[in-house]
Amino acid sequence: MPPENIIISERLTDLKDALQVLKATGSDGFEGFVRIILAELTGIPFRLAASGLQGGMDGDSAFQQDSVSFEAKRYSKNIPRNEVLTKIIDVVRSNGATDRLWVLGATIEVSTQLASAIQEAGNQHAISTFILDWTEAPLPLLAVAATAAGEPAIDFLSNHCSSEHNRDTFSQAFDEAYRHPSFYNLLHKLKSNLNLSTLALARSIELNKAWRATSFESEGDAREQFGQALAVNANPKLSSLRTSQRDQVKASLQSGQNIILTGGEGHGKSWLAAQICYDHQGLALFTSAEQFDGITPESLNEYLINLLIKQTGDVSDDATKLRWSHRLVAWQSQPPTSSLLIVVDGINQRQSLRWDRLLNGLQKRLQAIRGYLIVTVRPQFWRKSVAPGLAFKATQIDVPEWSPSERNQLLEYFGIKLGWLDDAALHTLSNPRLLGVAITTLPHQDSEAWKGLTTDRILMEHLRASQRDNFEREMLSELTARLSIHAKEVLERVSMSSKMPPLHFEGDSNSVIETRFFRTLPGPGDAYELRSEGLTLALGYALIDQLWQAQRADLDLNERMTHLIDPICAMDRTVDVMFSAIMVCAIDPVRFDQSIFFALLDAFSNLQNVDDQRFEEFVEAVKNQPTEFFNALEAFTLERERRINQDWFTRAAFEIAATEEGWSIAKTFIHRWLRCYNKNVADQVSRYSKGNLITHKAQLSPESVLYF
Repeated sequence: MPPENIIISERLTDLKDALQVLKATGSDGFEGFVRIILAELTGIPFRLAASGLQGGMDGDSAFQQDSVSFEAKRYSKNIPRNEVLTKIIDVVRSNGATDRLWVLGATIEVSTQLASAIQEAGNQHAISTFILDWTEAPLPLLAVAATAAGEPAIDFLSNHCSSEHNRDTFSQAFDEAYRHPSFYNLLHKLKSNLNLSTLALARSIELNKAWRATSFESEGDAREQFGQALAVNANPKLSSLRTSQRDQVKASLQSGQNIILTGGEGHGKSWLAAQICYDHQGLALFTSAEQFDGITPESLNEYLINLLIKQTGDVSDDATKLRWSHRLVAWQSQPPTSSLLIVVDGINQRQSLRWDRLLNGLQKRLQAIRGYLIVTVRPQFWRKSVAPGLAFKATQIDVPEWSPSERNQLLEYFGIKLGWLDDAALHTLSNPRLLGVAITTLPHQDSEAWKGLTTDRILMEHLRASQRDNFEREMLSELTARLSIHAKEVLERVSMSSKMPPLHFEGDSNSVIETRFFRTLPGPGDAYELRSEGLTLALGYALIDQLWQAQRADLDLNERMTHLIDPICAMDRTVDVMFSAIMVCAIDPVRFDQSIFFALLDAFSNLQNVDDQRFEEFVEAVKNQPTEFFNALEAFTLERERRINQDWFTRAAFEIAATEEGWSIAKTFIHRWLRCYNKNVADQVSRYSKGNLITHKAQLSPESVLYF
């Protein structure tokens, strides 16, 4: 044996002898030594199960409720298998602590078969097991653990071992172990064997906080975890927003209240709930309504355990589930110091579920462990369908839209000047969701894009983002089709002069879902309305869909357009709907068609009473289809008569050509137009007025001619 191996063997023998003369149990014996090792390895508080003491603390000293209860047994000779396994069963009977650990310490080697049996027995009874034995090569795990504990372990051994073992003996043994080439690999193995997430609630809370930090940090991660882009941790500079509402919710939670966050569509209920969840100091779980599909009140325990495992980043297996199940039971008699918070988001998105029963079951379980519940929901659904069946009291807090100062702060933060927006656009952008959609969609430094922003454009972008960000329950194609159908019925009612309110409907359970476009009406029944805010966009969709039907039937689109516009004129919304239809056709790839787009531009070109202030809105729409726009401009220019709004098309052509993408299209048309001429001289001359002969001669005088 090399000299260095002889030295380390002698030092480890000294350490082994010292451990054998320690008392087997108690805070000043082997159990107390193991407590020091575990605390140093994990940073988690441990207490002895038998005495209730923490190390050298006396019996009157307070200890943390969330510390891990453990027992340790030391064996120096043969290890009786049945006795060891019986000890684990005894822990189950005598120790009801939330987190329990049984440690086997041995100054001999533990066989692989016994180690497997110990782990299996622990898993069956929700008890963590840990083996520190003495293998001769390369290093004993018990010696590695003791060495890793450092000075606290040396101090303990010096104070509680016999006088023949002094401090220098232990320091030399630890130094030799540190220098061993296998030390750090074995230490890593030791720590890996301690499954901290199931061993200690304190560690589970740390892992849960890390999971929340990651999940709420980016839109992609949040969308994957929660179905929405709830990146509340992405912009720390905006954390000052809605501090009063957050403080109100936190104060209510601290006073033991469960919270119901209500508010209109897009008011930011989910965002506020996510902020509260992210800030919570204990365990906090965030779940959405669709994750309750197939869940019954009877299966809530299983659902809650699976949620705890997922949002602490743990692996879901039978042993882990059993430990969390034990924790939930143990918390009923000894609640954790940091309360469990559960957020259930957007329950109105699953109206077929019995939310009153589900929430009653959740609240009952949380109340037993002093936990709290936050629910986000739209107010009509809450009042009509859920609140009547609740078996507990909850505090309802309304979440408003952005205040003008909050909205302006956000716009300025993203570099958008308030002078670019008119009052109508600013009012629409007070809705947090619509503001978020606009900021995500439009280039922040493009003043023209913001000057051309309208409510319909924002709603259009909201529709396009709805499927990606889970704003609406339906697919985009389903929702736009339903909007079109309802708008068509509105037009039919107007045409027939129906006495029924044109925007009110009855009995379509899908439409009763409160969305950006549909709103339930007060009173009994399933009455709902197509919201006035979204009516113009809905009519735009209906107009295009009707033109598609006409084209499929090989009808004249211009004649059909005239027929469709009549009831819209009766509603005094012709200009608004035309703008909406042009925008939808230009932006929606499913509804775009060259002939239909031309028919819309053709109708718009002779539309009367168009406000000049809407020119930017027109440009923002047509620039999405520059080729078809220049085709229309060409056709209108070659006509004998001038269109009412032809100057709009000319000015828009210059605006589009000024962009990089637009110029690539415009120059092709310019080259083509420069090659055009009229072979019919009479026809060409007749396009211009005769004017004054004297004036023409003056214009052709030598003084007025510029030579190149």
